[in-house]
Amino acid sequence: MSQKSAISLDIQDNSFTIANNFISGNLLGGIQARLGRSDGTSFPRSLIYGNTFSGNVNGTILVQNRTDFETYFSTVYITDNIFESNLGTGSTMKLSEVQSVISNNFFYNNSGLHTIQYSFSSRWPKGQKCESNTFYLNKGLSQNKGVTIESNGPMEYHGNNFKNPSNLYEFSSTRQVDSIYSYWFGTPRPSDPIDATLSWWGVEEGSSVASRIYANKDDWRWATVEYIPFHKLPQGNFFSSKY
Repeated sequence: MSQKSAISLDIQDNSFTIANNFISGNLLGGIQARLGRSDGTSFPRSLIYGNTFSGNVNGTILVQNRTDFETYFSTVYITDNIFESNLGTGSTMKLSEVQSVISNNFFYNNSGLHTIQYSFSSRWPKGQKCESNTFYLNKGLSQNKGVTIESNGPMEYHGNNFKNPSNLYEFSSTRQVDSIYSYWFGTPRPSDPIDATLSWWGVEEGSSVASRIYANKDDWRWATVEYIPFHKLPQGNFFSSKY
């Protein structure tokens, strides 16, 4: 990592915890972490918990693998954080080739490429979830259609609240590429559907929900997004007791 954010980590075969911090006003982002796991080592599980990210530029969290091609993944849990009024040309949160669980976070008034950008080139590691988060009044860049979440890979999205009227889409799939399959067979593997059921999309009609999702129906190369059943009212405390 050439640029240094407020917290920069480069870790192999180990875990970290960043908890209960106020991270604000950093011009090169909040947290950047490069994680790696070797074959035969214990499974590292890291935690980003209970932090507030406010007014940062160039993203708040970037977590990625230490190498371009790795089949032994680390896991990071990102839970109970507040993200408000962060900005920049990158995504507020970007996760690349790292197993993730993203839960109970509150995203408010952030602007950038996406609020969450998730990229994972293998379909096999299951159990990755983005659930019970609130995305409220965030703004994506217009040249990318204004998308709250862009995702591929084996992540499930359940129980989230979306209300970002400035964005053309709340969710966009991309083409999933299984790096292991491509390595052996030389061609991309067809994408699995993305499970995004049991969320509130800020609208009540199924056709209106569908119009807020950019997926296979819009571009045949993209993965299908399953959104039915969906909630017609926001879940839990929509405005979050933490904010």
